[in-house]
Amino acid sequence: MKLSRYFSFILVVTLSLFINSSSAENYDITTETLLNEMIDMGQLAEFPEHFYKSVQYSSYDHRSKLPGTKGWFDNSDGFGGEPIPNFEKVLSAPDSDGMGRYLMCDVKGPGALVRLWTAVINGNVEVYLDDMDKPIYAGEAIAFFRTPYETMVKDESIKKVFKGAYQQRDALYFPFAFAKRFKIIWIGDLKKIHFYHIQFKLYEKDTKVKSFTTEDFKEYAETIKTTARILTNPDDNYKFKSNKDIKSISKTIKAGEKHTLFELEGPAAIEMFEIKVTAENMRDALRQNLLYVMFDDNFLGDIQCPIGDFFGAAPGINPYKSVPFTVKPDGTMTCRFLMPFKKKCRIILENKSGDAVKIEAKLLPADYSWVDGKSMNFRAKWRVNHDLTGWPVQDLPFLIANGKGVYVGTASLIINPTQIPTSGGGWWGEGDEKIFIDDDVTPSFFGTGSEDYYNYSWSARDIFEYPYCAQPRNDGPGNRGFVTNNRWHISDAIAFNKHLAFYMELYPHGEFPGFSYARVGYHYAIPGLRDDHVTITTEDIRNPKLPDNWQPKAAGDTANSVFYQAEDIIQANDNVTIDKDNLFSAGKAILWSPTDKHEEITFDFDIKEDGVYVINIIAGFLNDGGNITARFQDQPVMLMGRKSFDLKVPNRKYARSININGKYTLKKGTYKLKLKNIGPENSKVAIDFFWLKKQKGKI
Repeated sequence: MKLSRYFSFILVVTLSLFINSSSAENYDITTETLLNEMIDMGQLAEFPEHFYKSVQYSSYDHRSKLPGTKGWFDNSDGFGGEPIPNFEKVLSAPDSDGMGRYLMCDVKGPGALVRLWTAVINGNVEVYLDDMDKPIYAGEAIAFFRTPYETMVKDESIKKVFKGAYQQRDALYFPFAFAKRFKIIWIGDLKKIHFYHIQFKLYEKDTKVKSFTTEDFKEYAETIKTTARILTNPDDNYKFKSNKDIKSISKTIKAGEKHTLFELEGPAAIEMFEIKVTAENMRDALRQNLLYVMFDDNFLGDIQCPIGDFFGAAPGINPYKSVPFTVKPDGTMTCRFLMPFKKKCRIILENKSGDAVKIEAKLLPADYSWVDGKSMNFRAKWRVNHDLTGWPVQDLPFLIANGKGVYVGTASLIINPTQIPTSGGGWWGEGDEKIFIDDDVTPSFFGTGSEDYYNYSWSARDIFEYPYCAQPRNDGPGNRGFVTNNRWHISDAIAFNKHLAFYMELYPHGEFPGFSYARVGYHYAIPGLRDDHVTITTEDIRNPKLPDNWQPKAAGDTANSVFYQAEDIIQANDNVTIDKDNLFSAGKAILWSPTDKHEEITFDFDIKEDGVYVINIIAGFLNDGGNITARFQDQPVMLMGRKSFDLKVPNRKYARSININGKYTLKKGTYKLKLKNIGPENSKVAIDFFWLKKQKGKI
């Protein structure tokens, strides 16, 4: 086998195989219907007319077979050289160059590919639809998983809408429908990385599906563009259908009080729900004010959730926007999940904090014709486990439900108390999602890491938002502190007829005593569904707080490091104060407010041991953060490859590690690092600590 035949992109589309001679034939599923589903919040509230089974193929460790048996928590899932190939089947054993052919998936239609994800994937793929003898795509695997439109689409106006809309972080959501079959073969070297997810909807056999062709990009061009506009800016472009008047309330709720915000008679629906909470301590108030929404005969609450956590961005106000939820910088939180009911609806807020809160809330009611057996109630039930350590590895339940419904979203709201200020050693999310549907013995979804489920990779620390996923909070340094991830299953909603069990492994890099894991599994249910929810207790909603006086630890990526607290080594400066915050080590950082553009602050490093060192700064990123340059021993140095580093971040506060480029040979003695703020007037610089990592080997 010659590898060269796979390096060129091949696109073979035989339209006669796909287009029925009778153009008047009615299809249940087409590329256009799938595109419309991506922005149709209403379709989620009704049990699918064309039922489907959701299934995911991935590079999970294929030694994991049955819960509780040997190998269930094995974690060789894509780094290369796995004990057994992470594919469905070996088609051709590796040749003398190590190249083999492996079956990633071979599913029988009718169906649709609804999500692709990869952290990075080497090698090449061949992709076959239906009865085609030749692949519709043959070329680099990474290009198919991330940017297949680059070769399939000729119209540049279509190409440019994909990024940020259909291509969301490391996932691709553009749908590929097929009538009979979808098969992907990987060609490559097993010693090299091949992380991947491939997610399908497999419809019942009598569903009429029009298979995808590249002509769809032309035929449905306007739908592709319209869908992209709504995906990328739902605040401005999502159109509510109701023409009813908005209902609103403004109310102060005292500590310990419970108040009914809205009562509605059915049949009807809520198309939009919006709330803004104002309190002296916003972080605690958003965790300790509980939202209860009761539909019809459910007196306990279909929604039972701390008000901030419900919107997927807690603790505190962490702005982001997605198709179902928006959180604005001023604290206004909006939900666009449609909430239908047959008889009545009550929305209640219970203030279990120690202080009064002011509530401003709105909702948009809508006419709705309830259909028994089809219409569903929206549900979101919060749970938490405090004081975990992370070891031994365990499956944490998000939702276990018996009944009929559709799973539509997940949020993880975490306190990670690790003392390791880097992802290497301080990462909390090695754990895989495991989703059992109906009669599954082994899960239909077996993932490759928590961040992979949330559509990103490599324990990324940055704040991001996309239509279906976000990381609106990650305190740092590394993945330490408050961390929040969410993902919304809109075009890839998971339907179940009898049973659904969603678990996520808690699998950190080490023991993290004091770990707290709150989570929500959002879903719709035919009335009568039973779940495993338990009442939210006062202990559950205790003040979300980072550990006091934490100290950085030399382990993982910071092994063999020396730490210097900024307040201990700074030379005297009248413009320096202390910022007290448990975000920072020892509960404090220096806060420098220069009054002169030429002003510098100086730090003295007392090196105890000769060696070659890498130097890192832990800095605070602030709403009014400055922009720093650095000199080491009076020589200008680069910061992460830049001459200056901007520490301004709107509406947030977090800590990050900034590397001073290069390696430095240092003898015992004292060395000076000077920082200058070239940012705007009145901007501030927060410095927590420095860590100098000694390199192996002799000077």
